[in-house]
Amino acid sequence: MNKIILFLTIIFLINLTSASFPGNPHQFYGNVSVNGTLLNEGIVTAKINGNVIETGQISKGRYGYGRPLFFVEDPDYIFNGKTIIFYVNGFEVTQFIFENGESTRLDLNCVNCEIPMPESIHKKSFFQNSFDFCDPIWKCSAWSECDDGIKTRQCEDKNNCAIKYNQPLERSGCEIEKQKVLVEKQDSLFIPVALFIFLILILIILLMANRKS
Repeated sequence: MNKIILFLTIIFLINLTSASFPGNPHQFYGNVSVNGTLLNEGIVTAKINGNVIETGQISKGRYGYGRPLFFVEDPDYIFNGKTIIFYVNGFEVTQFIFENGESTRLDLNCVNCEIPMPESIHKKSFFQNSFDFCDPIWKCSAWSECDDGIKTRQCEDKNNCAIKYNQPLERSGCEIEKQKVLVEKQDSLFIPVALFIFLILILIILLMANRKS
């Protein structure tokens, strides 16, 4: 009987040690521009080894703000250290290394891409050439506390210009504390590790019992 229990324990330990645990995602956010000019709308795509792993909408020259956030998931814990390639409307823009549990501001500037410019840019050029241009004077409140990884503030143009440009960001992502991520990782592994130690103790007791008999 002891030999049967010993055999089953060894099989279980082998399966436990070979099991993989899900990795934490890597969050990205930032501005999106074409030759330095903010892009009103479009799609940001992230690929690893040629496979699409995340897509997100561009809104008012930004991606990864609000909901849904731009998370590169790693359910099988296999992407750590892999290279992520970012695309804007199908054009390759930049690369970044995936790290489990990180939060990164990554501005994307598509150089020499054939992407239409935001409509507001054309309007601004028209008014600059036709009228005395109004220069906004922005006044912003303090940043709020982080809520679901996002902090906000209110910005007002004191000059009340008809066309709003160079408006400061009113929403921004919060950096994930590495210490918090490490604690979450430790908590997620506590039960498997404790179970592993418990089974090792059972294995030792069974071995000692076999030697005495």
